[in-house]
Formats: sequence, structure tokens, C-alpha cells
Amino acid sequence: MKFLIDFDIAVPPLRNDIEIFTFTGTDGDQQLYLSCPQGYTEALTLPAKLASLLELLNGINSISVITSIMNQTGTLQVQSEGLALFLKDLDELGYLQTPTFYRLKENIQRFQSSGIRPAICAGGAYPQSVRELSEFLDGIMRTSQELTIPARGIIAPHIDLRVGSTAYAPAYNAISKSEADLFIIFATSHYANYDLFIPTTKDFETPLGIVETDRELLSAVRHSFPFKLTSNDIAHKPEHSIELELIFLQHCFARKKFTILPILVTSFHSFIKQGILPNEHPPVKEFAAAVRNVVEQSGRNAVYISSGDLAHIGRKFGDQFDAEPVLPTLQNEDEVLLNSLANCNHSKFFKDIAEVNDKWKICGLSPNYMMLETLQPERGEILYYEQWNEREQKSAVSYASLAFY
Repeated sequence: MKFLIDFDIAVPPLRNDIEIFTFTGTDGDQQLYLSCPQGYTEALTLPAKLASLLELLNGINSISVITSIMNQTGTLQVQSEGLALFLKDLDELGYLQTPTFYRLKENIQRFQSSGIRPAICAGGAYPQSVRELSEFLDGIMRTSQELTIPARGIIAPHIDLRVGSTAYAPAYNAISKSEADLFIIFATSHYANYDLFIPTTKDFETPLGIVETDRELLSAVRHSFPFKLTSNDIAHKPEHSIELELIFLQHCFARKKFTILPILVTSFHSFIKQGILPNEHPPVKEFAAAVRNVVEQSGRNAVYISSGDLAHIGRKFGDQFDAEPVLPTLQNEDEVLLNSLANCNHSKFFKDIAEVNDKWKICGLSPNYMMLETLQPERGEILYYEQWNEREQKSAVSYASLAFY
């Protein structure tokens, strides 16, 4: 891009369909949240002090002009070279009206017109070849014992299999003897927040084959749900939280035909801010009821899965502290949450997180809550807990496996 080299050339404008609003971060600082309603680009969080800079991205001003205005007003002291790097990042993310964005848009539109959601983790988080993947999953599943009585639901992690693979085995060994032919998957939406619930009618492809989405049941849920349910499924394109569960289902039920209801659940932070339980918000309560009723009326043998990790702490996740010294405290905090989940008390699970304004950044908050709200199990069992201490990044993630009956 010439404007990144010649600072006197006009910078392309910020796209006019980008939505921007301010919010207060967990540390009390004002933040900007940028999102694309069409889902062409991932949401972005920036310091609120950059608002005046974004206003100058009108397609007329050059980097030299923007730098001069910002430094004269004293709003934010910037250098042209640093501004160029920032604008380069914005462009690569698709926020500027440039050819980069139009390439991203074309790629997204190809996905939207396809009936298949292709694998994105194959060759990275897990092996690409069928043989290597099968051997890989065999090794993981042998790290724990099969449970005699299959669970009605599980909470499983979606931590990178290269660092937390053994945490998956207890969860999937809890259902490996199930007669289930339908799996309802509530999973964290990491990259999009444009609706509370984001289902997809696409089938999912992995190296082990195609997993069919139950379009008939999903249509019934949509018909039963008394609120508008988005049909924009672009959030599934970059999302790993469902894919990492599917390879275990394909492995454990390789000789059995089954379908899935894949549902991404977005942030519940608005309920924390409002001081209400999620099921006091009618769409949450009604969506759980719609899924539950449709599944029950179908007569299918169903198992519910929540794909969600626990805490994300340390420098990598925006904290002003190193993770390692805090890990014993984190384990104690996680145990409180896990006990609430095992007691099938998702209200307390939510309240415990809300009381500290989600300071530990529990990414499984919304899918765990929705799975329990929908399944309504009688009892739960903690199967496994682990922390991944990423010392190089001074950060850590905790995750667990639970079974519900």
C-alpha cells in the first residue's frame, strides 16, 4: 500500500459499515469495541483514546496530516512510523476500504455460499492424515477409563490439543458407550458477538469425514424460538471450539451414524453489567426451552456438550501481572466454579463469575450456562482439571472435564 510508504498520500477511509461503541474494561479503562455487522472482519478492541484518530480516517487525510493534527491537539502523541504500523494492522484486519478488505469479503462470501464448514485446525492442533489422527486420538483416549454409565452431558475443553490433550479423554470416555445419535453442542464464540446464539446449517468437514448438521431439528428450533435467530453463520468460519469436539465424536462413534446441532454462544458480559442472571433475559430462557423441547419431541437419543475452557490470565490476555505466581489462587477460584457446575447450579456459577466482574476471563461461561440451562441434569461429576502455564508468555489457561447425569 503506497500510503504506508509515502506519508503524504491520503489514507483509505475506515469502512463506513463498522460499528463502534465504548465500554469499560475489567481494569476500569474506557475501551472501543469495533465490529462488522456482516462478519467480514473479526471484532477489535482498542483504547478509547484512539477514537479521535479513527475519526480522521476519512479518505482525505494522509499519515502526515493525521500525525500533525493529533500532536497539535494533544489528544495523543503519535509518530508517522508508528501510525503507519497501526494502519497496516487495521488494513490487514479488513477495517480500511482497500483491496485487502474486498479480498476478505470475497473469501467470506465463498464460505457463506458453501454447505460445508472446512476444518481449520487440521495440520496444526491435530494431525492432517487420517491414520495419524486416529492414532493420535487413540493415544489420548487411553489416558483415562471408560465410564460404565454414559453421561447425558459433558463439559469438555477446547484447549489446543498440543498442550492439553489429556483433558479431553475423561469427558469423551464418559459418553463413549452412549447410544446417542444426536449431539447438541454449545460452544464459545471467540471471534464474533453479533447475536447471542449463532447456529449453522453447514456440515463440518474434518480429516475423518463429514459430520452432518441436523437441519430439520435446527429448523424446528428456529420455528419454536419466539425471537429472531440469526442466519449469519460467518462466526463458524474461524472458530475452533466445535471442530475440536467433533474429531472426538467421530473417533468414539466411528461406526454409528449421528448428527449434531452446532451452536456458538457469545458473551454474557451484558448480563454481568446489568446485574441479572442470563435466564432472566427472555431470549436466553426461551432458546434453552426451544432446544430442549425440540430434542425431546424428536425422540432422539441426545447428549449435550459444552465446549468451554476456564480462566485466561497473564500478560498474553491483557493482565498487568505474570500468571505463574497466581496459579495456586486460580486453582482455588476454579474449584469454586467447578463445584457449582458439578452441583448443577449454573446460577451460582454465573454469580461467582459476575461478583468479580469475570476477572479470570472464563471463556466457558456462556456455553456451560446454556448447556445446564437446557439439559437440566440432576447431578454432575468433576473428571479432570489442569492448568497450562505458558511461561514464555507469562500467561496461563485452566480447563476441566465434567460429566452430567
